[in-house]
Amino acid sequence: MAKAQVPLQKLVLVSVSLLSCLPALALFIWFIVRAKALDFEHTFLTIDFAFIAMLIAFNILIAKKLAFTLDRSVQPFVEVAKNIHQSKDKIPLETLRTKEFYQLAIAFNSLSDQVEQQKRQLKKQQEHDKTLLLQRVADNLPGMIFQSKLTSSGSILTYFLSYGLEHIYANAEKTQEQRVHELIDSFNVTTFPELLKVMRKSAHSMQPYHFDIEATNLVSETYWLSISGQPSIKKGEVHWDGVALDITERKNYETKMWQQAHIDAVTQLNNRSSFNEHLKTLCKQESLRPFSLLFFDLDGFKNINDKHGHHIGDQVLITFSQQLNQAFAKLESSFLARVGGDEFCVIATSKSDLIKQTDNLLENLSLPVDINGIQVYIKVSVGMANWPESGHSAEAILHKADIAMYASKQVGGHQLRQ
Repeated sequence: MAKAQVPLQKLVLVSVSLLSCLPALALFIWFIVRAKALDFEHTFLTIDFAFIAMLIAFNILIAKKLAFTLDRSVQPFVEVAKNIHQSKDKIPLETLRTKEFYQLAIAFNSLSDQVEQQKRQLKKQQEHDKTLLLQRVADNLPGMIFQSKLTSSGSILTYFLSYGLEHIYANAEKTQEQRVHELIDSFNVTTFPELLKVMRKSAHSMQPYHFDIEATNLVSETYWLSISGQPSIKKGEVHWDGVALDITERKNYETKMWQQAHIDAVTQLNNRSSFNEHLKTLCKQESLRPFSLLFFDLDGFKNINDKHGHHIGDQVLITFSQQLNQAFAKLESSFLARVGGDEFCVIATSKSDLIKQTDNLLENLSLPVDINGIQVYIKVSVGMANWPESGHSAEAILHKADIAMYASKQVGGHQLRQ
């Protein structure tokens, strides 16, 4: 039950009255009593001084009581006011004894509630403004902005995804949930777990991450997305603010550049540079797993170019490369390459399979092939070398195969020599 409140004016009036009037009245009465007992010619006795000291002490006691009462009323305001921006504490009404301070405390607590409510509204407005800002930024980017977090269960949740990449996902009429699901479902199933690993590593190190991933949309079109995220801590959880950009053109260009550096433009087999790199790698292997190399040279290819033109010569090369693929591409650890104008190489681990498939190829090439209505015989000389019997370096193996190929050519060609 709340105690009755005393008006502050009454409290101060009573206290000041006690402090000023009561001592004067007490002294007046004391002197009347003493005047009857003593004449004024006598000096003051010890009891007189004691009485005056007692009055002074009583006066001080009343002053301290008034100060204590006022301090109890004011101190809660001081304490709460110190932390009004950080604390949600209220002024305890039960400690107040004056009506004015009681009413002031109610008003102060009400004001504190209003401040807290405005803070919540401001925070909500800031979050809304941030979302709008992200959306405006996303509208001017060739991609989508996203926000994800690492949940307490260890899963990664994307809770915001802007519009964007319309040419891939056609997001304009889709809800946020639909956009998120479609984006994740489009990721390559093989590399998506790697993306999640990279994100968890980012959460552990609190460093930004970057990952390129292949995506296939609902109409089976393939694109490349570059996904980047910056981690931060919000309410004890790791969150990422990131962006997904379409880098398909860049990836296509990189693929084109790689193909120009490693793939033969006419036959689409590996070129000489790619072959040399692969052969050197095999010769430096630590497993010491044997392999064999075939060296093919087309017999009379110059005459075909001179007689029928380079366009027919290119078709001969293409036809022969296709037959090489049919004969050797399915062998274990096979590697096929065009290493010169009319020179080809095949590497595989099984020597016996290579010999068998070479015999079948030579037999198939004994018949003419039709190229743009022209009957052309494709004859080849073939040499074989084996690692490590023929040498340990790439140069030694290739030299041995080349010598064996020329030995085949010297006896009429279209046969295999070792």
